[in-house]
Amino acid sequence: MGFSINDFAARLNKAHGINHGNHFDVRIYPSWNQSSSGGDKFKELLGALMGESEHASKWNETFEASWHENLRFFCRSASIPSKDISTSDFSAYGPMGKFPYESSHGDLELEILITNDKMFERKFFESWINMVEHSDTHTIGWHANYTSRVEIHILTNAQNVGYNNPDLGNNKTRSEPDSHSGYRIGTIDVKDAFPISLSEITLNFDNEGLQTFSTTLTYDQYAFKGAPSM
Repeated sequence: MGFSINDFAARLNKAHGINHGNHFDVRIYPSWNQSSSGGDKFKELLGALMGESEHASKWNETFEASWHENLRFFCRSASIPSKDISTSDFSAYGPMGKFPYESSHGDLELEILITNDKMFERKFFESWINMVEHSDTHTIGWHANYTSRVEIHILTNAQNVGYNNPDLGNNKTRSEPDSHSGYRIGTIDVKDAFPISLSEITLNFDNEGLQTFSTTLTYDQYAFKGAPSM
């Protein structure tokens, strides 16, 4: 059977088109919100960097929603992590085959825009990475105090994609915008993530471009949540 442009167009239309790589957002849900000791330490670190001695008293739901939205809107790029199966050569009889014995995954890479709000975005991650290893004592923090859940939402402009979102209930489909740039068709749920690297920020008189930095997050596991029903 030969290739038919009409069949291709019909299939593409049924699949709601090809998605674009710039339709996404990233959300971070820190575990230290659930820990009084971890929360107090983070407020102290971020407050010092932001130059606000009274920062801890300002830490309320309004402020938390503000930084949450900052990180959501100013994440310039993100990667869906890779996943690999390690194998060893095996043959009981006949041709050599491969026997799987463990899986591994790549790190999560984010590029973050830096705003003029006292470089809040960079200072947030500086504070976070200092929760992993305390810069004053060089001791490693308590795991539950520095890990976070991270969600990468994959979005589309296509409406009524038939995605049953558990957040909306089993009898509802996603028919309204989920975020600032589209409709959610999938979520990558990253468990127990924390930063292991912050990139340098190059300053140059000849550079008038946007100021950004990159961060690498490691984590325990990730999984897709929600899938389009085509």
